[in-house]
Amino acid sequence: MRLTELVSPEVVKVPLAGSSKRRIVRELVELCCPGASPEAVDQVYRSVMERERLMSSGIGHGIALPHGFSTGVVEFAASLGIAPRPVDFDAVDGRPVAIVFLLVSDEDHTPDKLKALARISRLLHSEDFRAALAASRTADEALRAIADEEAHHKI
Repeated sequence: MRLTELVSPEVVKVPLAGSSKRRIVRELVELCCPGASPEAVDQVYRSVMERERLMSSGIGHGIALPHGFSTGVVEFAASLGIAPRPVDFDAVDGRPVAIVFLLVSDEDHTPDKLKALARISRLLHSEDFRAALAASRTADEALRAIADEEAHHKI
């Protein structure tokens, strides 16, 4: 699974407007669920925040990978946001987060979500890639950084 197949300019927000974990998650959920009713978006948001309550998705190095379940909203969707100023995400290393990949799936697409989480985690091991994403000022720059990094890795 390639990230360039998951994220498009419509689901990448650079810079994020939110300045808190809750606002950023809400912003990215709304990107993942275009055309969904406010109630459906609320359901996805609550799912992601419930997961956050159990364990933070802040994995360290300025990265968060929030994820949750969708019931009838989307089968599988991803969004990416870059915060202009890092935000407290209760990350495991205590550092604030600037790069946020959000993944949402229904129960039938859980394996896809897990593969995407693994792919994102693997790519983000590269300090150069993290720096390129964090320095992105537009969605196109972030997408270019993803494409460049994926060009260095086999699928």
